[in-house]
Amino acid sequence: AEVPSAEAFGELHKLGLLSVILESFFVAVLVGVAGYVAWDLVAPLGRLVNATRLVGAGNLDVRVTIPQQNELGELGRAFNEMTAALAGTTAHVEELHRREIERASQLATVGELASGVAHEIRNPVVGVSNGLDLVRRRVGRDPILEPIIEEMSHQLTRIQQTLQELLAFARPATPTLAPLNGNNL
Repeated sequence: AEVPSAEAFGELHKLGLLSVILESFFVAVLVGVAGYVAWDLVAPLGRLVNATRLVGAGNLDVRVTIPQQNELGELGRAFNEMTAALAGTTAHVEELHRREIERASQLATVGELASGVAHEIRNPVVGVSNGLDLVRRRVGRDPILEPIIEEMSHQLTRIQQTLQELLAFARPATPTLAPLNGNNL
């Protein structure tokens, strides 16, 4: 009680001031570290998220640059490898699709050609078949000509059956409708 309060609490006030200065310094360091972590961690993740959205929209040429040599950098490299592989696979599938379209077009052309040829052959075959029936009625039961006429009739029937099969092949198939789960598509 005999010592003045300024002298008694002077060291305590100095310690309080030092404590405030140190706390301010630690808060500044903490804010700096948090800013660095945000810049070092959040920014690359943001670039990766944006790149993922672009890939989802169909842009397979997008790449991310993450210079870190940690897990984020590894994730960025894996993402780039994945998009490169996906682009290659997509190009391959598109090439196969183009070839299939070409082949379907060729088959459609062959079918049209087969149909036209079958119709062109069918008309003369029917004429020959009718002429053969007329000859058969005029000649009657000739033992020498009957086997020849029968063989000719048999061969004409074979030609007509082959033409019928060719026309059936050339005719487009009727699609079969069935329920389907759209999610499976």
